Amino acid sequence: MQALQQIHHPKNEEDLYPTNKARQRIAIDELLANQVRLKQIRESLESLQAIKIEPTGELFSKLNLPFELTDDQKKCFEDIKQDLRSGYLMNRLIQGDVGSGKTIVAFLGMLVAIENGFQTAFLAPTEILAWQHFETLLALTEPLGIEIDVMLSSNRKARKRQISDLQRGATKILVGTHAILEENIEFPNLGFVVIDEQHRFGVNQRMTLIQKCRYPNVLTMSATPIPRTLLLGCYGDIDVSIIKTKPKGRIPIETSVVSSDKVGALVERLKSVDSQVFWICPVVEKSETLVDVNTRCEYLQKMFPENQVRILHGKMKPAEKDLIMEQFKQNKFKLLVSTTVVEVGVDIPNANVIVIEHAERFGLAQLHQLRGRVGRGDQQAYCILIYYYPVSEVGRQRLHLMKSTTDGFVLSEEDLKLRGAGDILGKEQSGMNLLRFSDFANNEKLLEIANEIAQAIDTNSQSTRYLCDIFNRVSDEYIV
Repeated sequence: MQALQQIHHPKNEEDLYPTNKARQRIAIDELLANQVRLKQIRESLESLQAIKIEPTGELFSKLNLPFELTDDQKKCFEDIKQDLRSGYLMNRLIQGDVGSGKTIVAFLGMLVAIENGFQTAFLAPTEILAWQHFETLLALTEPLGIEIDVMLSSNRKARKRQISDLQRGATKILVGTHAILEENIEFPNLGFVVIDEQHRFGVNQRMTLIQKCRYPNVLTMSATPIPRTLLLGCYGDIDVSIIKTKPKGRIPIETSVVSSDKVGALVERLKSVDSQVFWICPVVEKSETLVDVNTRCEYLQKMFPENQVRILHGKMKPAEKDLIMEQFKQNKFKLLVSTTVVEVGVDIPNANVIVIEHAERFGLAQLHQLRGRVGRGDQQAYCILIYYYPVSEVGRQRLHLMKSTTDGFVLSEEDLKLRGAGDILGKEQSGMNLLRFSDFANNEKLLEIANEIAQAIDTNSQSTRYLCDIFNRVSDEYIV
C-alpha cells in the first residue's frame, strides 16, 4: 500500500526513476505475474499428447552434407533429438546470428520426423525467403528421394495439386509463407514445424499452424540475437539453443561509417569493385528528409553502365520481386537498390558490399541483419553506413557500435538498452504494454528474482489461478 501511495504521489524527481524502491516493489509484482504465466504455459504444453521419436538411420545413412557442422550446430541438433525422444512435445528456439547455419540444423530435425512417418512444415515470413529456403532444402532432399514443395500466395495455380499431394501424404516437407495458414490447407500427419524469423509472426498465426499438427513439435528460429534478459522474460516457456560460431572460412565483415557528402566518391570506388552490391534506402516514397529508393536508383543508373542497376521494394508484385532476385543471384546485374525487404535471409554469395543510407535512423538489430546480407562466401565483405546530419546521440552510439563489433549478441544487448524490448521483438511480439512499472532493460535482477519465486509457486493452486486469470484479462494483446 505504501508503494502504491508513493508512486501516485511522487515528492521529487527521484521518485520517478526506475530504481526508486516503490516503483521496484510494484515492478516485481508485474514480473512475477509474467513469469508465473510463462510457467503455466510450459506446464500446459508438457501435458499435451506426445510420442517418443527416435532417428531410425534410414535417411541419415544416405545424407552427405557438403560441409562439416560446427560444434554449436551439433549441440543444437543433439538438443532437438533429446526433445523428440523425451516423450514431451518440443518447443525450442534456435537463437543464432546471421549466417550461423540455423537452417541446416532445422533440416536435420525435420529428417528425424520424416524417418518416423511424419510430414513437416517450414514457415517463412516473405516469399523471397521462402523460395530461398525451398531451393536450399531441395538440393539436400533430392538425393534422399524426399518430396518437397513450396506454397506461396503468388502461385495459386498450383494450389489444387499441392493440397492433393499434402492430403495423400506425398509431400513430406512443405515450405511456405502465410499461405500455409489458410483454413483449407490440411496435413494428415504433420508432426514437426519450423518457424523462421519467429518474431515476424504473431502468436495467433503461429498457433494456426501448430493446430494443424498431430503432434505439435515446434522449432522456432531467430537470426536477431535475443538478449538473455528477454529470453528469460519473454521466452520462459521455450527451451533455447544458441549457435554462436559461424561456418569455417567466413571472414569478418569490415564496417565503415561515412557522411552523406561522400556519396559521389563512394560511387566512383564501387565502379571498380569486383563484387555485386546492395544499396539500401529507408523509404519507397519521396520524402523531404529521407533518400527514397526510386530517387537513388535513378541517380545510380546514370552513374553505372546500362542495365547494371535494378530496384526492389515491397510495393512491387511478388513475381517481379522474385525475377529481380533470381537475376541478381545469377549475377546478371551489379547493383541492387532496395528497401529493407532484403533484410532477412537473402543469400547472394557474390554480393560482398552493402551500402546503407540514413544508417543513423535504423536500430542496431536491423543494421546487423542488413549487414548479414554480405560476407556469406569466402571473400572479404564490406558494410558502408552513410549518415546524414543532424545525428542524434543515440544515432552516434549505434554507428560507433556497428563499426566496433560484428557480434550480434553484443549488439542485441546494446539495442535493448537503447530502444527497449518492444522494438527488438516487434509490436506483435512484445506484449510490453502490459508492464507499466518494469522493463527488461532496467530490471534484470528483479526479473531473476521473480523467475526464482515463480518456479517455487504451485501454479495449480486456486489462488495462483485466480491471480493469473486477472493478469490475462488485463490485456487481450498480452503476448509471450
